[in-house]
Amino acid sequence: AYGDRESSQSMIGMDNSRGPVYAEVTATQARILNFTKTTNSGLPLEGISFDLFYIAPMKDYLSGKIDLPEPEDCPHDALAEYTVITDNAGKATMNFTQHGLPDGIYLVVERQHPAIVAPIKPFYVFMPAMNAQGTGYTYEISVYPKNEVKGNIKIEKDVTSIGNNDSTVN
Repeated sequence: AYGDRESSQSMIGMDNSRGPVYAEVTATQARILNFTKTTNSGLPLEGISFDLFYIAPMKDYLSGKIDLPEPEDCPHDALAEYTVITDNAGKATMNFTQHGLPDGIYLVVERQHPAIVAPIKPFYVFMPAMNAQGTGYTYEISVYPKNEVKGNIKIEKDVTSIGNNDSTVN
């Protein structure tokens, strides 16, 4: 037949038999660190930067090969490997898997910002972290650091309708 593959082409080294195909597929759980940055009263803080420094592989810590100093005493480079900045909802996310960062221990250092009195103390993040039951690991970690802010914060409110700041109740 005209246009038929077998009549118009010869397939060198191929036949119509089927054989098993072997492949190894490795699925990786995404490693994600979420920040939700607020004031002490719960208002979101935008533009707050967190620097991330890789400190050591998890296996070195678990085997006792290294000891971790207090986070504020942990030596680290002046220039962070990665920085995340909170958005207008006070949220920031670092996807370790997407950026090719290894599992291990990371130092998180908050940068000074004009709106806050002082940054929170540095802290460690273990990626992945042991789950609450102690039976496995969690690969998505969320932290909720809070700050005291400078000056007076004015909270806007709308009661019953936009622009109305007063209302009564029966």
